[in-house]
Amino acid sequence: MSETLPEDTISAAVPSRRGIWITLGALLALMALAAGFGALSSVVGQGRHNEEILPRALDVYAIYPDGHLRVVRLVHPVDMQLVDKKIEPHDEEVVLFGPSMARRDDLVDVDHAGARLTRSEAIVDPHNPGWFVERFPLVRRTGDGPYWIDLALASSPNLSQDGVDWAFSLEVRPQETFAQQIIAITVPHTSEALDNGFESYRDVYVGGWRVFFYDTSVLAAEDTIRLDFTMPADTRRPVDFNISHVENRR
Repeated sequence: MSETLPEDTISAAVPSRRGIWITLGALLALMALAAGFGALSSVVGQGRHNEEILPRALDVYAIYPDGHLRVVRLVHPVDMQLVDKKIEPHDEEVVLFGPSMARRDDLVDVDHAGARLTRSEAIVDPHNPGWFVERFPLVRRTGDGPYWIDLALASSPNLSQDGVDWAFSLEVRPQETFAQQIIAITVPHTSEALDNGFESYRDVYVGGWRVFFYDTSVLAAEDTIRLDFTMPADTRRPVDFNISHVENRR
């Protein structure tokens, strides 16, 4: 013979409709609150800026324990073939510039992708006449997607060192070329680091690197990014980063 549960047990085991609506209301309120916190965190600089905006550019400065610098300049252009399929692909020349150098021979290696490098030349840095920059004319096929240069420098005038205390400073200026312009400064992941200039909006770990992201898409005036960090004497050389991984984390 089946047993009948006491009435108060049934009430506790099977919530009333009123109780269900109260629970759902509380859950929705918590979800709204969480969404609000998410929006707030984005506003105060903790969000990601990885929208598929065109045209956009990403400059990555990776600082190695021996003082070498790796600089990658990645560009996602706007190709009219994306808008009008009737437009035939064609070759176009684009120009990218390397970072500031104190000496012409500081540039020790050059790689590129997404375009053909026709030649390069060192010219006087227009913003710092005592320095140089390398000019890279490239020929790309419209519709072929992003292109970039990947440079290795033996040293950089933007980098200073005093024992284990290092600093990287970079002047940034207003620009109208890109809808999104992101700068990433990466240091070995064991480094202690602190912004002392234009503030980063995101700080993440990618492989063996700690990456600070700065959005310089819209600037009212010139500014300076300054990252102070330590480089312990026993810091090992990190494995070279993958540019796609860095871009995806921006």
